[in-house]
Amino acid sequence: MKRKLALLAIVVLVIGCTTNLTMKPWSEQSPQDRLIWMMGIYNSVDADYRSMASMPNLTDAQKKVLQSKKQIMTKVYPLIDAYRVMVNQGGIPDPTTEQAILTLLNELVAVGG
Repeated sequence: MKRKLALLAIVVLVIGCTTNLTMKPWSEQSPQDRLIWMMGIYNSVDADYRSMASMPNLTDAQKKVLQSKKQIMTKVYPLIDAYRVMVNQGGIPDPTTEQAILTLLNELVAVGG
């Protein structure tokens, strides 16, 4: 589990560094920067989920983690996609939607594995 969290932290750091070269505070990031960060987290967890789901001998605890991740991923993806559409159209995403995405991503990372 520590290895997965370390990998997630590295992915977030790499995405953030290659996106901004200097990490800006959240409040100073553009909606595009925030979207890239959100997708980086989601894609990292999705890769971990798929890897774990392909394991042949999962314990009951691991199965529960997968179920929890799946539930959260099913909720957060449509929100991220709506955020993406808004950003790509040049709009300003709704702060309520952004907060819902952040809350779900935090839950997703906290589930671990």
